[in-house]
Formats: sequence, C-alpha cells, structure tokens
Amino acid sequence: MQYQREKQPGRIIKLISVFIGQLSGVVIVLMFLLLTSGILKAEIQVQKKDIDQDGRIDQTAYLDDEGRLSKLHIDTNQDGFEDVFQLYAQGALVRIERDTDFDRVIDTRDRFEKGKRVSQERLDRNNRVVQAITFDAQGQVATVKTDTRDDGRFDTVHLYENGLLQASTQDTNGNGRVDTWDFFREGHPHERRKDVNGDGRVDAITQFGPDGSPSASSHDTDGDGQMEFVQTYRGGRVVKQETDGNQDGKPELTTLFKNGQPIEEQVDVNEDGTMDRRVTFAGGKPILQQEDTDFDGRMDTAYFFDTKGERVRSEHDTTADGRPDTWQFYTRGALTAMEQDRNSDNEPDLRLQYKAGRRDKMIRDDDFDGRFENTQWFNRPQWQVVVEVDADGDHGIDSRYFYKDGILRIKEVDETSRGGIFLREYYDAKGALVKSEEAQDAAGPVSITWHFDPGGNPMRAEKDNNTDGQVDIWFYYEKGRIIKVEEDSNHDGKVDLWESYDSGEQMIMRKKDLDFDGVGDVEETF
Repeated sequence: MQYQREKQPGRIIKLISVFIGQLSGVVIVLMFLLLTSGILKAEIQVQKKDIDQDGRIDQTAYLDDEGRLSKLHIDTNQDGFEDVFQLYAQGALVRIERDTDFDRVIDTRDRFEKGKRVSQERLDRNNRVVQAITFDAQGQVATVKTDTRDDGRFDTVHLYENGLLQASTQDTNGNGRVDTWDFFREGHPHERRKDVNGDGRVDAITQFGPDGSPSASSHDTDGDGQMEFVQTYRGGRVVKQETDGNQDGKPELTTLFKNGQPIEEQVDVNEDGTMDRRVTFAGGKPILQQEDTDFDGRMDTAYFFDTKGERVRSEHDTTADGRPDTWQFYTRGALTAMEQDRNSDNEPDLRLQYKAGRRDKMIRDDDFDGRFENTQWFNRPQWQVVVEVDADGDHGIDSRYFYKDGILRIKEVDETSRGGIFLREYYDAKGALVKSEEAQDAAGPVSITWHFDPGGNPMRAEKDNNTDGQVDIWFYYEKGRIIKVEEDSNHDGKVDLWESYDSGEQMIMRKKDLDFDGVGDVEETF
C-alpha cells in the first residue's frame, strides 16, 4: 500500500534559508513579513495510508520541507477517528498523545528526549493529570505519582530503581499529609509504616517476608510513641499477638493463633512478668480458663466451657494444696450449683443450689461423716436464710434457725424430730434474746413463755399449767432473780395465790385466796 502524497506551495523557503545569512537586516524583515502574510509558504507534505485496506485512511503522516516526519496521526481501532498523535521536532519524536479508551478525548501523554521516553501523564476527561510517571535513562519507570481521590493532588507516590519498586508513600485520608510509607526489596514488600491516628508519628510498622506476606507487626495503640502491641505472622496469618502496655519488655497479654483462630491466651494480671491466666480455645471459642488467683506461680482455678463458649463448670483450689476443693456448675452461663470440700478429704461436704443466679438451698456435712445434717434455705419470704439441722441423722428436723440481715431472729427446737416445736426463741435486731416459748408436747400448745431483758436475763415468765391455752402462773424476775409468783390454781382466770422471794430467791411470803373472790384470805411469812 502506497502513501497518498500531497504537495503544498513553498519550496522557495529552502532557497531563502540558503541566502538569508547574506541579506541585510531590512531584507530579513521583509522576508519575514512575506512569509507571515502568506505570500511565501513552506511546502508541507502529507502522506495518508490505508493500512488494513478497508477503504478508510487510518494513518496520516506530516513531513516538513526537508522530508522529515513532523506529525503522525493514527487510527488504531479502525473506527474512522484518529486516537494516537505523535509529534516530532527535526525528525525526532518528542511527544505522543493517545486516546486509549477511544472516547475522542486525549487521556495519555508521553514525552521523549533524544528518542527516549522521559515521562508520561494520564489525564481525566477534564484534562487534569491524575497520574504522572517518569522514566530513567534506560527507559524504566523511576517514579509514579497518582491522584487516587480525584482532588487534584498526588496522594500516592511510587519510587523505582532499575525498574524495581523501592518505596511508596500514600495520603490515605486526603488531608495532604503522608500517612503510609512502604519499602520494598527486589520488588517485594519489606516494611510498611503507618500513621493511623494522624498525629504525624508512625504508630504501626509491618514487616514482610520474602514471599511478600507479613511476618511481624508492631503498633502504638495509645498514641504514646511506644509500640506496645506486636503481632507475629506465618503464611500471612497471625500466629502470635503480644501486648506490653507498661513497656517493661514483658508482655501482659499473649495470644496464640492457628489457621486464623485463637488457640491459647496468656495474661499477666499483676504485671510481675509471670502469666497468671491461661485460656485454651477450640474452634475460636474458649474451652478452658486457668487462673493463679494468689499469684504463687500455680494455677488454682479452672473454668470449663461448652462448644458455644458458655461456662459449664469451674474448679478452685482455695487451700493452695494443689487439689481443687470447690466446684461450681453452670447452665446456659448462669451459676446453678456449687460443691465444696472443706476438710480436704476429696469429698464434697457442702452443696449449694442457685435459682435465677441467687442462692436457693445449701446442705452441709459439718461433722464430715458423709451425712448432710445442715440445710440452709435462702428462698423463704421475709428471711435472709433459714437453717434446718438434723443432728441425730433420723432425716427429721431437730432445730431450725431464722436469720435476717445476718442476725438470728428465731430459733426452733424439736426434740422428737416429728415436726413439732418444743422450744421457740425470739431475738431482736441486735441478736439479743427477748422471748422464748416452751411446750411440754411438741404437738401441743405453748406451756411456758419467757421474756428477757437486753442483758438476756429473764424478766418474767407465763405458764399454762394445764395446757388449755390460758396462762395459769406468772413468774417475775429482777436482775435475773425471781422476786414474785402469781397463780390461778382453779383456772378461772383470776389469781388466787401470791408468793414473794428475797434476793436469795428464798420465799418470804405466801398468800392464798381460799374462796376465789380475788382477795387473799391466808397469808404466810417466812
């Protein structure tokens, strides 16, 4: 295929250039005016070519008067529109402009010096440079600056040496300040530094292995300038994570990972350099947590979890003898029961039940004979706790104690263990005995009632002598010594016998109402 050759008038310009050096200044000015006025024009050749022989011109070359190429326009996709424009100076290529997406807008501009490309600019539809690339003497990329946010500023810069990427910087938040620095070796990532909080200081550093995956990272999470958080990687995944918050060189928290999930966590609770808590994971959820609560170097507490990560059981060594003596049980994460071995015989002698997270019932073997004789209830209305004791082991209640605010308020005793009450004692809010009731028969009514002063001494007593429910005898005391007795001997509701006692509790007077009219008829003194 031959170029179509076109000539334009103006060969005279070549002759002018030969003799122009010999002309005077006036003639030179005259010739310049002739050229610029159009009377004389340089001859320019235009050559057009149909490369793919489809009947349409797809390459146009412009030659200067010496036959050297000055411009070359190319239609690379045969759509009838030129999309590559090459510009030459004295036959040497100096610039190429391209429309790479064929939208009839130039989007790439390359510049050349001495036949070698020295830079490239990529443009948006508004003719703004969004990427600028420079090349070294060998034609390899030297720098790449990119405006990724389309805000008119280069926020990402890549630096190359011998064609290999060496370093890059980024402004990821668009504030005009670099916050990410990447360094490379042999074209592969070697280290990344980041200013995460935007204070101008590096607070995260990541190192990479030969394969380009991260091998370690360190982080300043509190902005104090110290890297207290460190991660170690294998195969691009975290395998170890350490936190040294107090910057003493010893991590307070270490977490081990496998396949991206935690398998163990170690915690130095008191920051003494020794791990006091160890958590074991399965499937990313905890299955066992061990703790050294007294910091003696031995784990004394263990918590066990189900597959959902909820606590189901715990064991505690409260005596530091290396053996658990307290066990706690959970349902759906809530405490439901506890057992305790208080005499270190490896057998529980205390059991406690919970409902809705609160204590409900406790049984105790206080004499460690294997039989739980003491029962405590925490669900009785108005009472903090009610204690029931089966002292003789006949499975009946021998005594019962009622507490409020930690103070014994009522005590009941059943000597037969058949459910009746032989003795009931009442205590005030300070725990002092104020009244007691006694019965001759556990199934019968109260036979005698005692009243006490704040010192616990009896003040008076009331006795139902014939168990008819009516008081028949009254006893009066002073400082704990009996001083007077009154009695209704015929059970008519009126006193008919009076007795008086001295400080030695000896009777000194007795008076009787013989006809039961309420007036004493016979009086004796002693």
